[in-house]
Amino acid sequence: GRLVYAGGIDPASAPTTPIGVTCRLCHRAACTARAVPPIGRDVLADDYTRTAQPYTFAES
Repeated sequence: GRLVYAGGIDPASAPTTPIGVTCRLCHRAACTARAVPPIGRDVLADDYTRTAQPYTFAES
């Protein structure tokens, strides 16, 4: 109830988003809050495609 950005949302029953330990260790590809690519995965540069995620990276 004290969260500013949770107006009208019950925190006890709202869906949650799993958050990794750090971006470097998290392998969720569809994360829109990603700051850096995961360790061991190459960033794929694509000048012609726009995605919601800040990075597109190789699968392994």
